[in-house]
Amino acid sequence: MEQQGCINIPAIGTSMYPNIKEGDSCRFVTCNLSYLSKGDIVLFESQEGKLVAHRFISRKQDDKGSFYLFKGDTNLRLDDVIRPSSIIGKLETIKKGNRIIESTSFLNKLWGRLVVSLPFLSRLLNIYIHRVLGK
Repeated sequence: MEQQGCINIPAIGTSMYPNIKEGDSCRFVTCNLSYLSKGDIVLFESQEGKLVAHRFISRKQDDKGSFYLFKGDTNLRLDDVIRPSSIIGKLETIKKGNRIIESTSFLNKLWGRLVVSLPFLSRLLNIYIHRVLGK
């Protein structure tokens, strides 16, 4: 990321379904954390050392400094607290087969706002993934 300014990662799992599906290729770019907007998809290293791309929910402060809260679209709970040093980059594009979707597209932004603002959507997506898709 430091050398090229971006990183392409294939999507694994269903936490960002239907916006990002398994096999999609996600491009992340470096970002200034002060410009993150609620609903942006951010790549970070989890406390378990895994790379995770979830939606930015909010920035908070505690006695150790600032921390960030993230959540997958189909997840029912927030991720563990993420410190600034664990944040790698922000989603720029999603490659779905031959199509490239910009993270700043109207539909992408709208979906991000909806899923963050209407928590029942996550519950519905979670039910769909488990009952219909069997994942």
